[in-house]
Amino acid sequence: MDRRWLLLWVGIFALLLGLFAGAHQLYRWTGPHPEVTVFVRRVKHYARWLIPGLKGKPNARSVE
Repeated sequence: MDRRWLLLWVGIFALLLGLFAGAHQLYRWTGPHPEVTVFVRRVKHYARWLIPGLKGKPNARSVE
């Protein structure tokens, strides 16, 4: 029974990995998507505010 559950989860994982790889290829084949680029840049900007120590400009930090 345990082996069947393991095979089921491995199969689902492999299927999802293949779906994401296929979606990524479709995204790359269909050309530039400027709205997605803007969205990713905004997410990166807000993520920097969540991580302590990264609130300044990347090159403005002093080396200690």
